[in-house]
This record gives sequence, structure tokens and C-alpha cells, in this order.
Amino acid sequence: MSKAELLEEVERLSFFIKSTMDLAYQWEDKGDNIFISENLVKMLGLPGQWVKRDDLFATVHPDDQVRYRDTIVSHFKNHRNRVVVEFRALDANGSYRWVNENGVASRDANNRAVRYVATLTDISPRKLAEAGLLESNAHLLAIMENTSSPITLKNTKGEYVLVNDIFCISRGVTRHEVIGKTAFDIYPEDFAETIAAQDEAVIKSKTSVTYEQNLLEADGKTHTFLSDRFPIFSADDELIGVGSLNTDITERKQMEAALRESEKEMRLLAATDPLTGARNRRSFFDIGNRELARSNRYNRPLSLLMIDIDHFKKFNDTYGHAAGDLVLKNFADECIRTLREQDTLGRLGGEEFGVILPEIDLDRAKVTAERLRQNLMDLETMADGKTLKFTVSIGIGQCAADDVTIDRALGQADNALYTAKDNGRNRVSV
Repeated sequence: MSKAELLEEVERLSFFIKSTMDLAYQWEDKGDNIFISENLVKMLGLPGQWVKRDDLFATVHPDDQVRYRDTIVSHFKNHRNRVVVEFRALDANGSYRWVNENGVASRDANNRAVRYVATLTDISPRKLAEAGLLESNAHLLAIMENTSSPITLKNTKGEYVLVNDIFCISRGVTRHEVIGKTAFDIYPEDFAETIAAQDEAVIKSKTSVTYEQNLLEADGKTHTFLSDRFPIFSADDELIGVGSLNTDITERKQMEAALRESEKEMRLLAATDPLTGARNRRSFFDIGNRELARSNRYNRPLSLLMIDIDHFKKFNDTYGHAAGDLVLKNFADECIRTLREQDTLGRLGGEEFGVILPEIDLDRAKVTAERLRQNLMDLETMADGKTLKFTVSIGIGQCAADDVTIDRALGQADNALYTAKDNGRNRVSV
């Protein structure tokens, strides 16, 4: 993926967050501004979709602010894999709602958080149920119908007592078809057995449990849900049922996968020579030193090649830099085709390249280098209607057991390369 395509992908992700997420916000390490979704603006009564971090933080209940801030900071310092925190948030009506924030930071090559994306789920119904307010069915149902997640309440026999419209729509059923029935009347048998086992675990432990599960919905698509299962107690603290708050995280999972792919592309872009696709100098040495450590740990051979295109300057002087660039690109492409997948080609200078050959001793390195030299000598490059051919000189070095870095072996290969040049070029030297 080119740099332009990568930037376009990042822009698409930003638009994806703006247009599809329900209660969500995104923060980037470029300033103090946070972008929040329209629904979150409405819920919190904020002035617009761009707010200051302190303005968003001010909506957190004072009793929850220290715990909330500590959770965020811990994730940013990479002490937690992701943020999962429940807290009370001040809504547009001046009341506090319980919400669950689930967020993840995107990190740069130095593992520093540069972007944070979070979704919020209104879990007030669950908190009310946990507080033993199930008897207030009218009030509870009103709350259930004003949340965007499927919610169910069941008695200890597994029979549905209350469900909201979102649940009925997602399953393609009516409330009349659900109330008094069990999961086995609503879901395929294997999934119903899973739900029954999860409910039983909540009943036995009398504690909340969270599961992530995939389910084929009424729209014919498989959705990923984060299911919070919680025990329901009566006013006299008797266990009377199990509730579930099911958050559809399909889009969030897709977004996280896209972010991971973007991070991967960005890391690769940062480690790659843009013209040839070979590893750049820094990445080459990082990989080489890792391979050396592995070689020393397991007492396995490791060889290096230094390759120089013979008389490369003449291509630039005679045919122009565009032709020279084309020669370099075709050279790198042929090297990658000839080498093994586990080998690493790196561009160390203008027309000077290195190759890391794991698990290759000196004799096999000679065979590899000679095959590479022959294939490159036979390679033809077309530029402005002219056929350009070139040869290469190759030097070989081998890492010793007491090497701490690859510098010594690379120096050995570099000396061998100059020997090949002094002896007439277009040859392999050790």
C-alpha cells in the first residue's frame, strides 16, 4: 500500500467512526480536541461534536473520576490491554447514567499511544436491576426501550420476563413470542445451550460475567456481541433471575481490525525503502541483530551478502535517473523472487544492498550468491525502448558465535565485495 493509499485508509476510518458509531469518541495525539458521535453529544448535552478533553471528563461523576482517570492512564502507559471501565456520566437532563466505556489506543513504532477510540454503552438498566429494582417493571421497561442494545431479563428457570424492542427486532420475533419462553425456543439448540450454561454460571456465582459471542441475526448477517450477564436480586436480596445486556460490537471489531491493519501498513512503510520495496537500513540492522541472537541461542549458522550493481553510475549518466531507478527496482524484485521467504533484502546505500541468510552456512551462501548473480546478469530492463542489462559483485560474510551485532560479519562481506570488484566485478567473493 502506497503512502497516499494509507492516508486515504486512515481518512476512511475517521469517517467510519463519525458516521456509524452509536455512542463513541475519538482522540488523537495532535492536541486537546476530542471528536464525539452525534448520539453522544445528545446524551451528554455537549455543545458540539468537537470538545475539549476536560469538558468530556467533567461529565464523569466526581466519585468516579479518579478511578476513570487511572484506568485511562494505565492503558496509555501500556499497563492494560484495553480500557474497560464503568462510571456515571452526567446526561443532558442533569441526571447521572451508568455507562460502560470500552476503548483501545493505536500505537506508533515506539509503542506510544497516538490515537484512542472508545465506545460507550448505557448500562443503567443493568445497574437498576442489580440494585433490586426489577419489581418496577414500568420504569425499567421505559429505560430498556431507550437504549440501543438488546436487553433481556429471565427468571431462575430461564424463562424470559422482560425483553426490549431492540432484542425482538434483532431476533425477528415479537415480545408475545418471547415472554414465558426459554432460549431454546428462540435460538438454535447449540447456541441456546451456550446461553443456558452462561446463565447457570451467573446463578451459581451470583456475580456478573461478560462473554463475547457471534450470532446469526434476523438480517442474515453474523454479528459479534459483548454480552454482560448479571444476577437479579429482589428487595430482600433473594436471587430472582438473570439479566443480559448485549452490545453489538460488530462494527467496533471491524474498526479495530482495520486499525490493526493500518498500523501494520504504517510500520511496514516506516521500515521499507520506498523505491525498491527492500528493507531500509535501520530495519535491516534490526532484523539482522534479531537473527544473530537467534543464531547464537540455537547454535545455527547465519550468513550475510553484500551486493553492489557494477558501474551503476553509467545508467544515471547515460539514460537518466528514471532509468537508474527502474534498474534498482527490477534488481530488488529479482532478488526477492530468487531468495527464500525467510531471507531479508535491505537497501544500505545508493546501489548497495545487503541480504540476511538465516540457517545458511558458508558453502550454501556461496551457492545462493552465485545463483543470484547469474539471475541478475540475465535480467533485462526496458527503458525508453532500450534494453538495459547489468551485473553485480557479491561479497559473503558469516556471523561467528561470539558476535554481539552483525557489524563484524557485514564488514567481512563488505571486504569480500571489494575483492570481487578488484578482481574484475561480476563475481562472488568470500
